[in-house]
Amino acid sequence: KPEPPKAEPEPPKAEAKPEPPKADKPPAEEKPPREEREARRPRHTKPRRPIDDGKVKKLVVAAGRKQGIEPADVIAAIVDNSHLDGEDVRNVRVLERFTLLEVPADRADEVVRKVSGSKAGDVTLELEVAAR
Repeated sequence: KPEPPKAEPEPPKAEAKPEPPKADKPPAEEKPPREEREARRPRHTKPRRPIDDGKVKKLVVAAGRKQGIEPADVIAAIVDNSHLDGEDVRNVRVLERFTLLEVPADRADEVVRKVSGSKAGDVTLELEVAAR
């Protein structure tokens, strides 16, 4: 006859440890009111230059979404070739066949001269100042 399976011995029970004494805390209603804190600044803030709408010129780039241009490509080409800051290039709008952007008026002709003929990815950029 087969022997019935033997029951496994139960593990020894852990002894109950006495709970440590709790610190004497006043009930919630007895706490003194908190002082109001000053609002925090957002983490990634950077001082921005004021926008001078009267001192910018609009440029037209003869390349757009159809040629695979992204706003970052245009900004990178301008920053690399004309030594403008990325913040100086504003309102970049990549449309189907061309791109519009704004740069400081006093540097617009220099940007057109230095950036025209440079490459953004596989596309050669041609810039001109837009006639408003």
